[in-house]
Amino acid sequence: MSLDNSVFQESLSFLQKADKTGTSLYDHLADVLLKVLEHKPDNALNNFENLSFEVKHSKSTTPNAPTNKQVPQQDNTQNKQIISLFKTSHQAVSESEFPEDDELPNDGEFPDLLEEANILEWAGVGIGKEETYRIMLSMKFLLEKNPLKSVRLFGKILGTKRDYYVCEAQYKDGEGELDEQEEAENVNAAKKEASIPSEEFVGTNKHTYWVCNKPGDEWVKLPNVTPAQISTARKISKFFTGDLDANVISYPPFPGKEASLLRAQLARITAATSISPKGFYGFEEEDDVQDDSNLILADPEYQSLSTQLLLEPSNWVHHAEHILPQGRCTYFRVRRRNEDGEEEEGGEEGEEGEEDYDEEEERGPRLLTEITEDKPLGKVSSWSARLSTTHSRKFAYAYVRSNRWPGAYAISYGNKYANIYVGFGTKYSVDPFTPSLLPPPQAEPENEPKESIDPTLEEEKELERMLHAEDGDQEGEQTEQEGEDMGEEEEDYEDEEYQ
Repeated sequence: MSLDNSVFQESLSFLQKADKTGTSLYDHLADVLLKVLEHKPDNALNNFENLSFEVKHSKSTTPNAPTNKQVPQQDNTQNKQIISLFKTSHQAVSESEFPEDDELPNDGEFPDLLEEANILEWAGVGIGKEETYRIMLSMKFLLEKNPLKSVRLFGKILGTKRDYYVCEAQYKDGEGELDEQEEAENVNAAKKEASIPSEEFVGTNKHTYWVCNKPGDEWVKLPNVTPAQISTARKISKFFTGDLDANVISYPPFPGKEASLLRAQLARITAATSISPKGFYGFEEEDDVQDDSNLILADPEYQSLSTQLLLEPSNWVHHAEHILPQGRCTYFRVRRRNEDGEEEEGGEEGEEGEEDYDEEEERGPRLLTEITEDKPLGKVSSWSARLSTTHSRKFAYAYVRSNRWPGAYAISYGNKYANIYVGFGTKYSVDPFTPSLLPPPQAEPENEPKESIDPTLEEEKELERMLHAEDGDQEGEQTEQEGEDMGEEEEDYEDEEYQ
């Protein structure tokens, strides 16, 4: 009897062994039999498997299903940001529905990004249609919240942690003045850079650049770039992290955070890769060939070139100013300094001559220069022209890409063109990058240092008494001088009041 009881208990424990879902075979059989007794089917034996299947799958619990306590809380911040992009800044449908006191949103130049994205997709470059649409909505808010004359999508800078979406904008006339902090920073930077000031609203700072890490984030305006930052950026090669406040560890030391390095690279990329079909822009006067971007205007009578002509690099020209080795687009001449570091005076009666300056003026290529004049990369040209497809040349577009700045593309369609950059923000070099060498260590002193004997307490007290006596004499003389000066100032004031 005890043997039979032990076998029964062992069999029962086996049937009651639960699996990962917490259900045992014993419970399952009990539920199946209960279902048979409740419904009393005609042919229970033949339908036993079906009944077992129904009972098994009627359970709401699935393998590895998390309980209410195990469900992680989802972060809906990004979803809320995307939803906010679809909210318009005004709910009115027509202009007549706006109140008279309210101002209309800023109406600046805004390109059709969806059209450009579709054309650039033929060239094999872009950020995707979904991202493009989100960026377009985000750029619309940027244009409405700031007094901008124009805004366009510059491109996307790839980072090691996060990426940057970059917009190139230009303020309206009289807007976008520097605040006191930026002016102070420019003054301090100019002092450190041998009095070479930054350009304001022209040259390297003609456009302002706004960045964000993903569509829906707040746009952040990058600071103006300085000549020293551009000069240092040319000597280093760094990948971006996606954090504007990150330190730039390099040699030579870069004067600023990652935001300033990004701004310097954007200025270099813009100057080198902003190209357009020949004839799209023209000088304001035919005989004017000065290097001033304000003198070129879009030709309203421009007729698009054929695809075959656009495959020739000679039919593409630069329409952005060249950055000189000084770090500016317009050369700033530094006056010669004497041994004390002060600027020397000019010629007679304040006239300035060539001998008053240390070096000759730097000059770069003029505007609307053909891209064929760019320096080649060894045996490879700086630009490559391609067809968007070779299967249907009738509907193909011609585009060019930069080999010096990989990721820069330009494409022409109809009477329009588009520029975009999608890359790491680094320049290609034929030779491997070699960091600048550290300066030689400081030489040892010629004369060995000699150890001096510490003064005694009596000698220290005597020195203190002498110093106090000298300070007292100087204070007395200063007080007498101030009294005389105040008397003279009163007399001068009385004289000036009635002049």
